[in-house]
Amino acid sequence: MINIRKNVTVFPDWVFEFDDAINSVPFSIKGRTIDTGCAWIADIELGEENTDGAVPYCEARIEIHIRKRRQRTAKEISEGVTPPSPWQTEQLNEGLNQIIEDPDNPGDYIKVRTKVKDDTGADIDSSSPMNLDADGKQITTTTPATIDDDTIFIVFRDHEELDFNALSFLWTY
Repeated sequence: MINIRKNVTVFPDWVFEFDDAINSVPFSIKGRTIDTGCAWIADIELGEENTDGAVPYCEARIEIHIRKRRQRTAKEISEGVTPPSPWQTEQLNEGLNQIIEDPDNPGDYIKVRTKVKDDTGADIDSSSPMNLDADGKQITTTTPATIDDDTIFIVFRDHEELDFNALSFLWTY
């Protein structure tokens, strides 16, 4: 975590737009470069007004949290894909329904079936969500390598992405 406190004579209102945002491009603080999406501004505060002689000023405070990205999967490496920001929520694409291929009814779905059979020998509906691939079909392979290659994560963009370089006046002299 990086805590910055600085006395400022000017603190524009637009700075508060950065509260709860992640960085959209790399930026540097004291010679350390922070990669895109790895910094989150947790809090921005402006203290009460003081004076130094005739010069009014306030203490500006900003709290920045830093996280590393997760390791890339084999599929991401082969496709040259960068994992999402560590501040964004990744959730496995799972469900109780899978999309079926029906040219007459595109996008239709059916219940995911298990490998377990009922008393008559018929497949039964799954009682818990199953992993789905990018096409919305159930992943039936269970080896770690194929799960890694086929499993799809849905990424939720939880934070606005802004260029933190616009705030560099808070950590430079």
